[in-house]
Amino acid sequence: MKRFCHLCFSAHTEALFRAEEDYRHFLNLLAIQSASTGTAVLADAEMSDHVHLCLFAQAPAQFAGRLRESYTKYFNSKYGRGGRMGEKGTRIVALEGTRHICTALTYTLRNGLHHGLCQTAFGYPYCSIHQMFASELGFIPAPPDQPVSPLRLPQHVSIPPAFRMDATGTVVRSSFMEIAQAESFYGTPRNFLYQMNRLSDERWSQEQGQDDPEEKPFILTDAEPFIPPGGLSALLENERGFRYDRHRLNDLQVCKLIDRMLSGRSIYQLSSADRNRLANTLYKDHHLSKRQIIRCLALDWTRK
Repeated sequence: MKRFCHLCFSAHTEALFRAEEDYRHFLNLLAIQSASTGTAVLADAEMSDHVHLCLFAQAPAQFAGRLRESYTKYFNSKYGRGGRMGEKGTRIVALEGTRHICTALTYTLRNGLHHGLCQTAFGYPYCSIHQMFASELGFIPAPPDQPVSPLRLPQHVSIPPAFRMDATGTVVRSSFMEIAQAESFYGTPRNFLYQMNRLSDERWSQEQGQDDPEEKPFILTDAEPFIPPGGLSALLENERGFRYDRHRLNDLQVCKLIDRMLSGRSIYQLSSADRNRLANTLYKDHHLSKRQIIRCLALDWTRK
């Protein structure tokens, strides 16, 4: 039996996405897995070191395993890396009731805001927020979608005729995701905007209790499998948008900086000593945080 669920997998000591191409390829794999397993994807958010998905799925653990395996093969081949990517296992939370599902959707779509990467939830590009109530909210439509090119997808996959592709070779979300179903949990564009801008507080849990008082509410710590000490208060403070620093390099920008410094070589081709020297250069010259340097270099680093 299919059930609604939220899932998250993470790699908090390593960047899952080092280039725009990686985000696009992951979305294509998400589309393929959705079609091949009959899984409805309602919302997605790809962060540099973790991924959030809201699904209506028969076997979410199997879905997550196949998606992670296919993406890992791509990533390892591209960067000369080996082994599993990320922490073992995927956090899966079953969702019961309209308000529980709506809360999980909201946490997913606002994830860029929670992590201080934008001033509003609409400022983060790697999620499905701009597909929600697109015409009602006046989002500028993209150029006409093109038929899918098999050359842009892994070989030997069945491509549904409904799939459409944009100019970058990415399967567009509206051609494979259940956007209308996701919108139904908000009801109106006005309520959607309210949910995207409200602050997390006890009312979220109280409102979910209207579905079923015995059902555990979906809260931020359910959405995030890894929150460092003191990190929860920072996530909540980020919702206000005041902590956003437009001058701070995000992980994608740092990875691009590293790639330029390496002149096309992969960080996984470097010795541990070379990566440590590069880490110290990034810290001294660009004033990056230790956690960000570790992620972008996939490194067990002690600052000198």
